[in-house]
Amino acid sequence: MRAGRELHSEIFKRGIVTREDLILSKLYWARDSKSDQALMNDTDPQIAELVRQRLMERSGAERVMMASSMFETAKAMVVASLPTGLSEIEIKGLLVERIYGDEVDARAFVEHLKTLKKS
Repeated sequence: MRAGRELHSEIFKRGIVTREDLILSKLYWARDSKSDQALMNDTDPQIAELVRQRLMERSGAERVMMASSMFETAKAMVVASLPTGLSEIEIKGLLVERIYGDEVDARAFVEHLKTLKKS
């Protein structure tokens, strides 16, 4: 239980909206989306059920840690693809643009970051 409390504390130290909230919103979007990418599924139903069962055997804290780790990996891949010499705010703006696309107004996000930096 202690690890769960530490995780919970760490998540909320990071800001108003957690990475996990954003991951969940992306998953809900994909589920409800009519795009070809979201609808593609070539996984055998028996394999999908086995994966789901294995995932559900894990605790909620473990599943959050897995999602967080996957997000960090995706973020690292995006950062590695960016040109060198960008400011921290430029990197964050491009991350938001590439990871969330039209779901988040990247320009408004960058402007918000700039106001925080002035404070």
